[in-house]
Amino acid sequence: MKEIVFIIKSPPYGTHRGDDGLTAAMLLAALEQKIRIAFIGDGVWHLTKAQNPQALPLKAYTQALKSLNVYDIAPPFVLEEDLQHYNLSAEDFFISTETIKTKDLSLLMENKDASMVF
Repeated sequence: MKEIVFIIKSPPYGTHRGDDGLTAAMLLAALEQKIRIAFIGDGVWHLTKAQNPQALPLKAYTQALKSLNVYDIAPPFVLEEDLQHYNLSAEDFFISTETIKTKDLSLLMENKDASMVF
């Protein structure tokens, strides 16, 4: 079993990268790979409650994020520094997250077989 970290740093709208990253993570998890996901930078906006993808012709994948546990994917990481930068807190997210520091994410990535950035 491979351990793979997915880093989603692109915003939720205006690009499909975040959706592509989430799809790839869930696909690999279904193939029994150990997956961790981190939403960093503009990527944290994927997790916020106040979203309205129906206003744009975009796929809403909030339900997919809510089902990460079905794929044995632990709650995603968010960076403490990003929460401070964007004035967000765990209460602003529609799913549970694990807050870590940037240096801890670097350590986590060192111990995994691969990382993918979207």
